[in-house]
Amino acid sequence: MKHWVWALMFCLAWTGSAGAESFKTLAGIELGSEMDHYWHLVYRDTATEHPDVLFMKEAKLKPWVIPGVRGGSLSYTACRDEELVSRVKIKFAERSESLFRDLFADPTEKLFRDLNRMYRERWGRPDQWLGNPFNTIQAWKWILGKDGPEQVEVVLMYSKVEDVRPGVSIKMTHTTLWDEERACWEQSRDREGMDMNGEKEIRRLEDFIPH
Repeated sequence: MKHWVWALMFCLAWTGSAGAESFKTLAGIELGSEMDHYWHLVYRDTATEHPDVLFMKEAKLKPWVIPGVRGGSLSYTACRDEELVSRVKIKFAERSESLFRDLFADPTEKLFRDLNRMYRERWGRPDQWLGNPFNTIQAWKWILGKDGPEQVEVVLMYSKVEDVRPGVSIKMTHTTLWDEERACWEQSRDREGMDMNGEKEIRRLEDFIPH
């Protein structure tokens, strides 16, 4: 069976047996669960802090360890004692791997359309459009669990822009856990009296103009 078919089956497995309110699992990875369950999926030596999110760490997924998925990453908590998965990012196979490469000029667009349709059937209309006016980047965001104790955001994206990794990708974030971890890190920083070294005021705007 082609990579594309496996990818679709795995990524939509989260719509299955856990019940209508289940929305934390993507491609077999459950947000909020311990990272110990998933170290075999990532290159452990790539685990590092996010440059702009110091309360989270991120490790790169191994290519094809999830059928049809050529890359991505898992983010997990870094402040608390437990290492809990807080975000899943996956990038689907290259166009040459697509089941529809002989039928469409850009076969990955077919994958995006099918996933978009299935998301809408499962979760209704998306909450936000994140793409650009030229449709070189098409991205929809769903916010799941708005009225419950846990909230998750899912972004389904299709890109034709080289700088944004062309193809189809999914980013799913446990925003409740994300916010809790941010608060944990801020409290820890306050307790330790962490000094954010460096000047906080801009000296000269000219320094930020290429020359």
